[in-house]
Amino acid sequence: MRAITVAAATLASAALLGATAEPAREAATTDMPRGRLVLGLHPPERIAVLDVSTGAIRQRRLPGGTLCHGPLTVSGDRVLFLGSRRGRSALMSLDLTLERGPRVVSRSRRAHMPEGSAPPRAARLPRGWSFSPAGGSLSPGGSLLAVAAHQERRPFRTRIALVRTAGGAVELLPAPLPATRGELAWSRTGEWLYVAARNRRIAAYRPRDRRVVTLPVRLADDVIELSAAR
Repeated sequence: MRAITVAAATLASAALLGATAEPAREAATTDMPRGRLVLGLHPPERIAVLDVSTGAIRQRRLPGGTLCHGPLTVSGDRVLFLGSRRGRSALMSLDLTLERGPRVVSRSRRAHMPEGSAPPRAARLPRGWSFSPAGGSLSPGGSLLAVAAHQERRPFRTRIALVRTAGGAVELLPAPLPATRGELAWSRTGEWLYVAARNRRIAAYRPRDRRVVTLPVRLADDVIELSAAR
């Protein structure tokens, strides 16, 4: 009888542990970045859609020189970018599924898309650092501007600077988050800042607790454009 009682208690304890361990594992999972990223890759030039949670990636080839015209922008379920048709600039649209080729939205001799935001005039970096000419990325709420910065005596040593737009306060992020050409994108919620990191990886930085996460994908080519999607 005693053996039966001990066995029953052991089983109950195991069941309780299992019940408490599962939510903990689920909480750890939901604490990770979610959604999709749209990448401009080179060479060869192509657009890729990356699932942030799983690392699954889809790609579509673009004509050479397309990504030189301007940045990628995501609007709803479509990717917008500048291209060229019959010698004229054209605004192109591509579905996020990448199942069909791009279509022309409009043609113009002076088509233009914004390339990010400049740091506020009040912003001051630590001595020896300068803002890089690459475009920045403004958080959805408009409170933070992420922009590349470089060390003046070592121009290839780059970091990301977070600038608070209200007062111009600047924070240089940790060294594992470089920004060689300013490939930066905020998540749609503004919780995570995505960065094209070293070794062709994508990292995510969360400002509220200074957490750094590396996404489960290693790319075969360089990221030259980065934008967030739902």
